[in-house]
Amino acid sequence: IADIPLSSYANPGEYMVKTVILYDNANHAKVYWGGQDFNIHFNVENDTVADQFPPTLKKIEIEKQTYKAGETVQVSIEAEDDVSGVRYAYVAIKGATGEEKEVAATYNKKSNKWIADIPLSSYANPGEYMVKTVILYDNANHAKVYWGGQDFNVFFNVIKS
Repeated sequence: IADIPLSSYANPGEYMVKTVILYDNANHAKVYWGGQDFNIHFNVENDTVADQFPPTLKKIEIEKQTYKAGETVQVSIEAEDDVSGVRYAYVAIKGATGEEKEVAATYNKKSNKWIADIPLSSYANPGEYMVKTVILYDNANHAKVYWGGQDFNVFFNVIKS
């Protein structure tokens, strides 16, 4: 039995079970697809205000333009959600030679910003890095991915320590 809690902001209407994944004790997985392998639908009623949209990225900033390998990059995010509020924020960076790192941001009530502290390896390759993605989730389980180079442009340089 799988108990999947619904948000109090869930949109009313018909829902379906999308996938079921079963694992055996040897860690083998089998995926069953809704609409193909089974059909399970259910209705959700909600008399409260439904949250229909994911959070909005308002602003993204980086603490400084140049970091040494081994330092921590600090990215600050201003985000908002129209009904249920922002629940999670994740930030990913990408280096000049393809290395990537993703971390969860922490909400700072004093500044009203989400702060992502991303440690660089002491072996980080020097060159230009970018904030690759910001992923925002609200309390109604909506998510939106914001892409560097498309939705925002935030770059910084890494030098040898």
